[in-house]
This record gives sequence, structure tokens and C-alpha cells, in this order.
Amino acid sequence: ERTEGWIVGLQLAALSLQGHQDPSAFIRAFAGSHRFVLDYLVDEVLNRLPVQIQEFLLKTSILDRLTAPLCDALLKAGNWKLEIGDTSQSNNFHPSTSILQYLEASNLFLVPLDDDRTWYRFHHLFRDLLLKRSEQSYTDQRSGLHRRASEWFENNGAAAEALIHALAAGDVARASQLAQWDVLVLLDDRELPVLLGALSELPRSTLFQYPWLCVTYAWALAYAGHLDSVEPLLQECEAVLTRDDLPNQALSAEQVDSRHALGHIHAIRAFIATATGNYAQAAVLASRSLTLLPERDVATRSRVATQVAYAMRSSDGMVAATRATAKAASLARAAGDTHVAVLAACDLAGIQGVQGCLSEAMSAYKDALRLAQSDTSERDLPVAGYVYGRMSTILREWNDVEEARRLAEKGVELLREWGWPELYADCCAYLALALQAAGDRKGALEAVAEAKRVARDLSDYYADLVDIMEVRIWLAQGDLARVSRWVAGPGKPYSTLIGTDPRSSSGYLQYLRAFLCQVEAGVHSSETTVWPDWRLFLETALETSSELLQEAEHSGCVGRALKILILRTHALQLFGDEEAALLALKQAMLTAEPGGYVRSFVDHGEPIARLLRGAAAHGLAVDYVGKLLAAFKLEESRQRAASNHLTEEAITDPLSKRELQVLRLIAAGLTNREIAAHLFITLGTVKGHATKIYRKLDVHSRTQAVALARQLGIL
Repeated sequence: ERTEGWIVGLQLAALSLQGHQDPSAFIRAFAGSHRFVLDYLVDEVLNRLPVQIQEFLLKTSILDRLTAPLCDALLKAGNWKLEIGDTSQSNNFHPSTSILQYLEASNLFLVPLDDDRTWYRFHHLFRDLLLKRSEQSYTDQRSGLHRRASEWFENNGAAAEALIHALAAGDVARASQLAQWDVLVLLDDRELPVLLGALSELPRSTLFQYPWLCVTYAWALAYAGHLDSVEPLLQECEAVLTRDDLPNQALSAEQVDSRHALGHIHAIRAFIATATGNYAQAAVLASRSLTLLPERDVATRSRVATQVAYAMRSSDGMVAATRATAKAASLARAAGDTHVAVLAACDLAGIQGVQGCLSEAMSAYKDALRLAQSDTSERDLPVAGYVYGRMSTILREWNDVEEARRLAEKGVELLREWGWPELYADCCAYLALALQAAGDRKGALEAVAEAKRVARDLSDYYADLVDIMEVRIWLAQGDLARVSRWVAGPGKPYSTLIGTDPRSSSGYLQYLRAFLCQVEAGVHSSETTVWPDWRLFLETALETSSELLQEAEHSGCVGRALKILILRTHALQLFGDEEAALLALKQAMLTAEPGGYVRSFVDHGEPIARLLRGAAAHGLAVDYVGKLLAAFKLEESRQRAASNHLTEEAITDPLSKRELQVLRLIAAGLTNREIAAHLFITLGTVKGHATKIYRKLDVHSRTQAVALARQLGIL
């Protein structure tokens, strides 16, 4: 991984590892400065190149990515007397093109970043060496090189890289000037982690001398999910901006508009309030920000408008939220702030999805994707990853699970590179649902575990959201023991909400998500003896869901109404009221058919399929019922294929005699301690056997192991 498959690097690494006390630590530290790599590259590569090529390599090593016009600007290559390639081309010819072509043709550690061979980067190990040598050979010139790189990136619309190189040049005043009107544009790019690192290295005294850099740093921290670090920084910056005795020299490097900077500070606080689920506070902070931000800062005003719109979704209803979101999207497009425009467009499409207009929502996501693909560097902006993730949710609902999986995977890859944990956690959760629908149970659990890891570090609010998503995966996999523990578990902020007025809770949307997930848990768990109190729970849930259904229908939240109707259908069926269940199913189909909903039914399994067959017998929505029943058959085929795969695995890696003994005792209901006593082995040995059983059967709990073993004929 460190050598990127470079065979010479692998050979050198193997040589270096001989006799090394801590191979893992060595590999983590393995870089171009290591003496074996350094000696080889100096002797066999760098010193054998023409002097001009050496100079090119050493000077351009300051760049994370390079293209011929950038290299020309960096090196003032027009003044060079090139001895490589043919320079007698058109006036548009860039001298550095010859060198790049020479390096690539000679396999000299240059990696193309696009199919057109426009952008490149150096092999990471080779660049390590070049940077080290460049620091020695061009100490006096490096500031000038970084300054020219900064100017080129600024002129070519790459604000983040322009600011990073300005800081590397030591030109803090220029960096601050770049930040003042391009703060949010700076966060558009994959350079967010690099930008965050560069700003974190500035001394605090310097940072507060340049408030716009302080504001930029705060935005970067917020986007990167370091929410706890932001408020102390904002308070210090706010104190500097509001001091009456502020020395003139403190702001001499720039003409800072304190009201403007304070507007950003409140906008950042609104962003964090939204990320932590405090929508009421977000609305107040956003309003305060708008009173301070100048009209000409359309980009930031549009970002604040998205906070207002999101807050409205939990308090003022879908109509008001739609208007506010559309306004935010329009402002962002007018400002040329692509990533905010894309996020606002996704929010607008999300509202259409909630209203059941899935085709319209998909069209809106495609429009957002085109916007995210219009980057001048011919690369998808990282925010495109979020669009892919959201598109996957609709494709999954339409039961196009393979395409849903493909887009979700693409989204996760882009968002991992960007480093915005909020969107990355969302997309990991979308991927988990797509993988589960595609029959990849292990992949689904891994994806939701990754979402949970990121969300836990972000905020309790996000952790709770992913928690609910994880329960949906457990339900789909039949792990009802875990589900029942979650429902009854202590410490859940929403575990006591059943039977209370939902509007009394601080987060109404959070309440709805938790409530519906708990009802879903109830209807599934009631089919076993896992949860003894299921009947009392469902009676209360049915009563509460009637009111929620009326509200959902009144507000036009078709997706929410459909979920409630299907859950009511399933619950009524459990109570033995087939007639009422069939009426609820009929209402659910009338609600779902215009949007083409499929997975909402399929995910509830055979009980709903049985009712659908009854609906077909009564001549209800024949075409749509036929479509749904066909989807159920397809799902059965997927499950059968997954079972066959597991059977093959079990034969390939069969359970040992002792593991079979342990599995039979697990099936008999014995605890690990009881099994240890029965077999005269230690508790740790029992746990070890159980772990191997789970791995071989590709399951994650006792309940799953026993159920699958019976299905495979092992028990």
C-alpha cells in the first residue's frame, strides 16, 4: 500500500525489514527519506537525469498535482532553452508538456490523474525524496515557487490550493485576502484535510491577527466534524472583533469588516446546531447571521438559508421548507457556490421524496449531479458523492438494488476523500441499506458500523440516527435478540416516547424516526417469543400511529404515511384482524403506487406477501400487486442464492466436532458459562468456539447462528 505496487519499492522494503524489531512500525513510517530508497533513487534515477529535468522535478515537487500550464507558471518555463521534445508547435504549446511526456514515457514515477493526460501527480515515495532534496537545493526559492503556484491556482478557480500555497509561502496576508470572499469555496474541494492541516499549524497569535483565517479555520473544523473544537475558537475570534481597544496594527494586514466576520461566526454556530439536531437554535443563529452578513456575500447567505430551510422541516411543515430550500438553492447558484447549491438541491429533492414524488426527486438529483460535475478540473466535486448516495436510496426503493449499491459505493469513495464526516456517515448508512437489499449481509453490517464510528465522533444526534439505521439492518437480518435489547435498552432518549405527545419532544423528526423504528421492531419481534410485551406495545403504538398518520397525510409526507400504513397493516395482521389489515394494505397501495414504491413492502417479508396475494384474489390494484409480488419472488431468489453461498462456505470450512457440540448447546438455550461447565472447558474456550461458529456461518449472534444452522441442516 505504501509503495503503490512499485516492485522496486517492494524489494527495497523487504530488504529493509530484515532483522527489524517492529515491522509494522517500519511500514507505517516507510517513506522516500529511508536510506535504502534514498540511495537507490539518488544513484539510479535522479543523478542520471538531465540537469533541466532534475530542476523540473525538484521545483514542481511542491505540488500535490501538476499540469503543464501550472508547471510553466511555476518555473517561468518560457525562458528555458528546452532540449527535450519538439517545441515548434502552436502558440498554445506549453514547454512543460514535453517534460511531462518524457517523464511518463520513461516510467519515471509520474501517475496520470485523468484519461486525457492533463493532470498528473508524482509517486508518493518519489515525491518524498524530491521534497527532501528540494528543501536542500532551493531553500531560498521555495517561497517564490509557492507564491507563483498560489497565483496560478487563484487565477484558475482553485481557491483552496491557492490559499494552501500562500500559507506555505509564508504570505499570511495574501492567504487572509483569499479567504475573505471565498471561505465556503475553500471547502468545496478534496483539499479540505490539507487546508485544515495548514491552518492548524499557524500560531494562535497570528491566527487572531487575521480574523478571516480564523473564520476559515472554524468552518474547516466544523466541516471536518471537530465540533467541540469550534466554539472556543469562535469565542476568541469574536472577542478580538468586538474589542474597543483593538490595536490598529492587529488588523493592518487587511481591512476586515467585523460585522461580516461576525455574520460568519453565527453562521458556523447555526451549522453546528443543525449537525447536533438543535433546529430551533439553528434558526435563531441563522437569523442573527443574516442580519450581519452583507447582501453581496450571497454564498454565505445561501449557506445560512439552508440551515433555515432545514429547521423549517421540523417545525413549519413541508410547504414552508420547500420555499425556503428553493430560495437557498437559487441563492447558491447565483453566488456560484457549487457545493452549497448541490446540497440545497439535494434537500429539495429530499422533500420531493418525502412527499412521494420519487421520479421527480430522481430528476432533481440528476440535475444536482450535473452541477457537481461541472468542475473546471474535469473531476467530480466531492459533494457529488452525497448526490450518488441519495440517488441510491430511490433506486433501492424501486428495487434496482445493484445500481443502488454501485452508486452508494461511489458516493462513499468520494466523501471519504473529502473528509466531511456528516455526509460520509449518511452515505455509509445508504450503502448499508443497499448492500442488505442486495443480499450482502456482512457488507451491510460493516458499512453501518463505519457510519456508526463516524457518527459517534460527530454528535449524539447523529449517533442516534445511525443507531436507528443499524436496527433496520438487524431487523432485515432477523437478529431479533439485538432488536429487542435495543427497544427495551436503558439510556435511549427516545425509548420512553411511545404513548406520549410527540410534539412535546425537542426533535419531532427524531421522534418519528425512533417511533416508527420501534413499531417496526415490535411487529417483527412479535412473531417470536423474544419480546414478551409485544402485544401491549403494539396496542399503544397503533393508537399513537393513527394520529401520526393523519398528520403525515395532512402535511403531504407520503413516504412517512406509507411506512405507518404498512406497519399498521402488519400489526393488525398479527392481532388476527385480517379484514382491517387488508383495508390498511389497500390504503398503503393507493399511497405507494404513484411513486412506484417496492422495497417498503418487500422489506416486511412473507406476512405482507401473504396479504398481497389476498388482495390479488379480491381484485385490488391488480397490476401494482402483480409488480410487488414479482419483487417478492425476486427477493426469494436473492435469499436462496445467499443461502446457497453460505452452504458452500459451510462445506468448505465445516464446523469441528467440538464446535457442533457448542452449537447444539447454544440451540438448547444454555449460557456460555453453562456450556463451559457441561463440557468441562473454560469460559474463554467457549467464547472462542462461538466466535469461530459465527465466522464460519457468517452471522453475528446466537439467534442467527441457530436459525441458519437449522436452515442448512446442520442442526
